Amino acid sequence: MTKLIRIGVISDMHAFGTKENSSGSVLDYTLATSNAPNPLRDLIKMSKSTGLKTDLLVCAGDIANRADALGLIHAWKDLQELAKELGGAKLIPTNGNHDLDSRFLGNAIDPDPKGVLLALDPPFPFDNLEISNQYWARNFAVLKLESGVTVAVLNTSAYHGGKQEEIDHGRVSKRTITELCKALEDTKDSTAHILVCHHHPLPLKGWNGSADMEYIRNGQELLDGILAATSTSWLVIHGHRHLPRLVHGASHNNDVPFVFGAGSLGARITGVANQFHIVTLHVPPENDHASISGVVETWFWSDSTGWGVSHGALGLPIECGFGYRGQVKRLAKKVADSCEPIRFMNWSEVQEAHPAVSYLLPDSFNEFESELDSRGIKVMRDKNGRIIQIGK
Repeated sequence: MTKLIRIGVISDMHAFGTKENSSGSVLDYTLATSNAPNPLRDLIKMSKSTGLKTDLLVCAGDIANRADALGLIHAWKDLQELAKELGGAKLIPTNGNHDLDSRFLGNAIDPDPKGVLLALDPPFPFDNLEISNQYWARNFAVLKLESGVTVAVLNTSAYHGGKQEEIDHGRVSKRTITELCKALEDTKDSTAHILVCHHHPLPLKGWNGSADMEYIRNGQELLDGILAATSTSWLVIHGHRHLPRLVHGASHNNDVPFVFGAGSLGARITGVANQFHIVTLHVPPENDHASISGVVETWFWSDSTGWGVSHGALGLPIECGFGYRGQVKRLAKKVADSCEPIRFMNWSEVQEAHPAVSYLLPDSFNEFESELDSRGIKVMRDKNGRIIQIGK
């Protein structure tokens, strides 16, 4: 596996500094509970103690809870510290709907939905004033990194504070899509393309099975546009839904958008642990892979145990991947045939002999595991759920 870049991903921190804005969040910056369990500060400590390193730190929005100004200011400062502890990772954030005072609760006399964001120090989202101004004026920015990776950052909450109903969903205008695609025309030779946004580009299943209406309006047109502009597959990183998910979206050809919905760092949801992810992009190992492939590692937090690898009832596995575009049953047969003569294989041996197993989407891996099981081969995991071996 040849690594391209390593990306720390956090989203939906929902930080609050006043008790009236504390509903549904554990990221507490009130003075009365300054020593309370704090997943962001605990993550800084874990990074420092374990030597965890990434090249980028992506934050997919909702830094604050209910546009809480104190929470936003404190969490933004801690994000800088986390990026530093991750080895000087480049911080790439976007704002979410909770970061905007779209209901004018903070200052009804002098309303400015993005006023607190614009006053942050260091500047939000980027130190480079020209790029930041483009983000606020055009609702997107394109970053060409030294690694050869291109990152497009999109403001899907740009219309919050306008029509009342806009607070209920994300949006990207057709004008923004056109301008973004123009800006991407000279990035076709990039080693990988990543889109960072807050809202999800396509409807997802609702919490109770109901229809999801919070997705980005014109989201499919956005995905079609960026795929056509670069003739490559993309990794789309978003937040908002709090329940992590990794799937691929629709496309007109073999280039696909892999859509990664990050778990929430700070929202308190029954049955769903707070989460932090690291995505490692690799050079695709074989021809039956997309032009972008990678592995996602996930850490889980609780206020009683802090950060660890044991996970709750809902969420991504400790490790999963994306990028394999071949037939899952055929891959399972190849793996089973390798295991048949020796009966047992360490998972590292399987990965070395069949690299594609590392790049299966979570649902595809479930299919892969079921197919192995039908052939009498079990996938064995340690107490934390990490795969260690397969065998009969």
